Amino acid sequence: MIDFKGNPIGPGDTSLSYQRIMDAPIGSGPVPIRVTAVSLESVSPVLFNGSFFDVFVTLDPTKLGMDTGTIDISGSLSGGSFTTQMTVSVIAHAVKIGDPTVTQNLPRQVVLNNPGANWVANPPPGAVLVPGADNGSQADLQANLHSGLDSNEVDFFPTGPYGFDFTGSGGGVGELEVEVATPEPATVGLVALTLTGLTLLSWRKS
Repeated sequence: MIDFKGNPIGPGDTSLSYQRIMDAPIGSGPVPIRVTAVSLESVSPVLFNGSFFDVFVTLDPTKLGMDTGTIDISGSLSGGSFTTQMTVSVIAHAVKIGDPTVTQNLPRQVVLNNPGANWVANPPPGAVLVPGADNGSQADLQANLHSGLDSNEVDFFPTGPYGFDFTGSGGGVGELEVEVATPEPATVGLVALTLTGLTLLSWRKS
């Protein structure tokens, strides 16, 4: 088992991010989202076949179109609850300490299911803020703190931490917990996997 921590890629300490693909009306049912980044690193070197390796987890660049899911938001303009499901293709990239030319890539697909968490319309303390205009642009999709919202629109901030049930393509199961009350993007906690079975097993809070 290998413990991982977020390897921040920004903004802030973000190491896992996802974004909506379209507007998400409250109470309208599931709407599509896509995962845009995953970045983790092993907490300490890993002994594998007699050598020590650093291990990094990122999205599989050949399968970015498969990193999709849905979010279902309920409540009122002041807040409520939401559920999320995401399917993500990742690669665990092992790099030998002292000889970075020796590497091994371990691809896997995982399903992350958030069975229920709460959200509010105003950013809670510690939230990563990404400002942008509500104009339908790419910057609008990437933002979570919008200017120019209509009277029937609000921003979406999960109140955390909140968790995901985790299922790996090799049959492993476990949990992931989002560490800080951040919206889209969100900060990921620890993850664990087994190199011998090449199966992601569980995500744990850091």
